[in-house]
Amino acid sequence: MRRLSFCARILPYVNLSTRKRCLVMISRRSFLFASPALLAASPAAAFFKRAAKDPNGAYELEEHFKPAMVKVPASWRVGSIRVLSDRFQLFHIRKRGLARRVGVSLGEQGLDFKGRATIHRKAEWPRWTPTPRMLRRRPDLYAQYKGGLDGGDPRNPMGAAALYMAVNGRPTYYRIHGTNIPWSIGLAYETGCIKLRNDHMQMLYPHVKVGTRMLVT
Repeated sequence: MRRLSFCARILPYVNLSTRKRCLVMISRRSFLFASPALLAASPAAAFFKRAAKDPNGAYELEEHFKPAMVKVPASWRVGSIRVLSDRFQLFHIRKRGLARRVGVSLGEQGLDFKGRATIHRKAEWPRWTPTPRMLRRRPDLYAQYKGGLDGGDPRNPMGAAALYMAVNGRPTYYRIHGTNIPWSIGLAYETGCIKLRNDHMQMLYPHVKVGTRMLVT
């Protein structure tokens, strides 16, 4: 799974001009301290290359991350959600053997979710507050937002909608939600939520009911 550096982590929470400066800084640092081979193979390099190509957010996804109806094993439960972490793909099973596939970004190793869960709540343009774990890990980054951010705020990482996950009936801090950084699809960075492009999240949202079962492998 492709992991990102700290510089990549902060991009969702800074404005466009700061993102551009960060891109310049990482490019210079990479030029000074990394070999071309290492730089080309770096997940952070992939993130910044995508961001630099279109910092305004119209990044063109690779074909296997674009929404599509695809065949899936007939054993997958109709109405359920499957996330294949190694492929950065989410499947919502619409009919026996047929699912809507979409690309996602995931959390860093150790912060990502694996296992079974149930969608226990839904919200459009949800309010966001950093979790206690986020505040403990990175107070320099998240403390300024401890009071929360309203839905629709460009700094709010929840995006257009969220599906809240519960395990054994107990709510967790994990969600399936939108993101305003479309070039992150296919990469793993920061916290462990499952993130879709905002327009893709808006397409998925009305089809997923409270009580939907999901499996992340």
